[in-house]
Amino acid sequence: MVVGVKYCGGCNPRYERRSAYEKIKSELLLFAQKGGWDIIFEAAAEGVTYDALLVVCGCANRCAAIGQYHSRNIPVYLWDESGLTDAVSELEKLVE
Repeated sequence: MVVGVKYCGGCNPRYERRSAYEKIKSELLLFAQKGGWDIIFEAAAEGVTYDALLVVCGCANRCAAIGQYHSRNIPVYLWDESGLTDAVSELEKLVE
């Protein structure tokens, strides 16, 4: 499974986005390892179709433009630290 990661522009960050992303990534890698699945995280790029797209936004406006990115599934958004558990759960469902 390949997860494209898109950050917003960071004009109004309300939390440490990089730290939150690292938490999601480490939890998903552990989950995938237990299930025997491979998971790769990479910066989202145009012209690539991802299994999942993780959009890391700095605030609830979720204004990151993602129209140029393609995913086989609906994007998973994170816009504050309270959404970490939900984002991990959504991505775990896609891994299985």
